[in-house]
Amino acid sequence: MAHGRRPGLLNPSRLACAALAMAVALIAAACAGANAPATGPVGPAGGGMGPGISVAEALASDLEGPLLVNGWLWHPDRGDIRLCTKLTDSLPPQCVEPSLVVVGADLSQMKGLNTAQGVTWSPQPIQLLGDMTEGTLVVSGQSKG
Repeated sequence: MAHGRRPGLLNPSRLACAALAMAVALIAAACAGANAPATGPVGPAGGGMGPGISVAEALASDLEGPLLVNGWLWHPDRGDIRLCTKLTDSLPPQCVEPSLVVVGADLSQMKGLNTAQGVTWSPQPIQLLGDMTEGTLVVSGQSKG
């Protein structure tokens, strides 16, 4: 061995530099994300990011202020927009209860929705940010995630 190091061991100063570089990259990504417009299925209004709560937890909540709720968006042509616990595998899918009515969501601004046989839905779970009022999630254009 040329320099007294065993093969396969990392130099401690290189390891520290790599850890520092990774930390700086993560911080830079987080800062850039804070100013980036919201994207994904829900678009800027009513969208959010974080763990969120379930539809059942939102229905049971007594908290004041906006809640970030996880679920599947579902909207039949002749009915309310709903955030569902999950959707069935049928085509079109059906909303699995519990669910909550969503008011103020603009479907025309939401990306990635599917439509078939008079029903529009999100193929992936989404998050909506809004205030709970008597079992209804009121999404505001002012809500930001």
